[in-house]
Amino acid sequence: MQTLIWKNLTEQEKQQALMRPALSAAKSIKEAVNAIRENVQDNGDKALFELSEQFDKVKLDSLIVSQQAIQAATARLPEALKTAIQNAKSNIERFHQAQIPQPVDIETQAGVRCQVVTRPINRVGLYIPGGSAPLFSTVLMLAIPAKIAGCKTIVLCSPPPIADEILYTANLCGVETIYAVGGAQAIVAMAFGTKTVAKVDKIFGPGNAFVTEAKRQVSQAVNGAAIDMQAGPSEVLVLADENADPDFVASDLLSQAEHGADSQVILVTPSETLAKSTALAIERQLAQLPRAETARQALSHSRIFIAEDLAQAVEISNQYAPEHLVVQVENARALLD
Repeated sequence: MQTLIWKNLTEQEKQQALMRPALSAAKSIKEAVNAIRENVQDNGDKALFELSEQFDKVKLDSLIVSQQAIQAATARLPEALKTAIQNAKSNIERFHQAQIPQPVDIETQAGVRCQVVTRPINRVGLYIPGGSAPLFSTVLMLAIPAKIAGCKTIVLCSPPPIADEILYTANLCGVETIYAVGGAQAIVAMAFGTKTVAKVDKIFGPGNAFVTEAKRQVSQAVNGAAIDMQAGPSEVLVLADENADPDFVASDLLSQAEHGADSQVILVTPSETLAKSTALAIERQLAQLPRAETARQALSHSRIFIAEDLAQAVEISNQYAPEHLVVQVENARALLD
């Protein structure tokens, strides 16, 4: 990570230092996704089987994951991991239960009644990326709110072979149908429907550049599907003072850096001592990290900013406006007031 002293930078250098890694929006990606979209729309399930074999190197017998396969995945998982997932599910449920919108019904003047009425989306599709780091946490954070909201149909797509952790978590959260379909073709299938894959009203979940482009295309198509957002690379900013634990700070930074080579992590602190200790802690933890090479690539375009004080650190954070923000200071609550 590059360490920069904020007060020594010019305005132009500050803007450059806060820039994200360039998003890949190459013409080739758009053309590839367009071809996949047309193929799936024209050929349905046949295209999904062929694309899974082409991209995932898996020859499927069925697009739907059977209950027997889910039960076998559950049996293979260590009990300690299942307990941890169950605990996370309970915590996330409590948090989202507290967010249920309350109805508003008010007569603003005689004969004028104004209401806010919230209704769940009928059919939702969840996309969970594959790869070497199974994102079962994403299953929790998408499926639980959908269930609490009262969505009638909740389906999930993930590239084959689907990790045991994802299958177990999806089943635990009440996902009705799991499809062994990944990539842009999964987004297209959920948006338009095939003989096997149910058409949904809105698609949620992250993905690579091809998935993101597919979400863009289906959201603009007639009879397509709405999307949550066109998600970019993962990022985190840690705002920390001299009282923070360097090992904790390093862990928070690496937890996002290992997501992908295009991820970006930022540390903002008024303490040069903490900055140096965190850099050393990162190196120690990288030695034990299975996805160290991916994390190192992300760290190559990540930054440590030395601020004059906490007030300036907050200003830097606000300018960057991170996807994830971690505040590790002595009185964190005071910064929020």
